Amino acid sequence: MTTVYTITNKITGRTYVGKTSRRFPPARIAKHFEALRSNRHKVEMMQDDFNKYGEDSFVVHYLDSFDELEGARMEVFMMKVLRSQDRRFGYNYKDRSGTSKYAIADRWRAPPRYWGCVFRSLVKED
Repeated sequence: MTTVYTITNKITGRTYVGKTSRRFPPARIAKHFEALRSNRHKVEMMQDDFNKYGEDSFVVHYLDSFDELEGARMEVFMMKVLRSQDRRFGYNYKDRSGTSKYAIADRWRAPPRYWGCVFRSLVKED
């Protein structure tokens, strides 16, 4: 199973879309924040915003769990919907549509099966 998640800066509005195959998804999020606190996160712009606005300016949403291929499709879909690869709107710096399983994930003609859960998740208030 794969869990798709977002990390959003409430001040800048920028979002990072990711996925993890860990059984306990908060462990992956903890790795992100551990790297941010240590000033060694690989996404430079996210690190800069963390240093400027602090940890409390970030909010995490778990979108849902999927099988591996559907999770890859959902991750690519959400990057496109949220425009997270555009530096004005997001922190995703890699185009995942050209390599291995992501190339397969990006070739769908319709949104992933579970796209409705994503929008319900995004409109929930914390």
